[in-house]
Amino acid sequence: MILVIIVEKVVIKRIDPQGRIVLPISFRRLAKSGEVVLVNLGDRVLIYRESSL
Repeated sequence: MILVIIVEKVVIKRIDPQGRIVLPISFRRLAKSGEVVLVNLGDRVLIYRESSL
């Protein structure tokens, strides 16, 4: 079985002084509700829709 993940969007966000990626509150709310999955890769944030996983 091959898992194919479709990436809906790649968002580049700024990094705070502690090295964390700063995301809008709307992204955090969606992630908590399970509607999207956020994956941090370096300075990129990959946003996956739950239906594409």
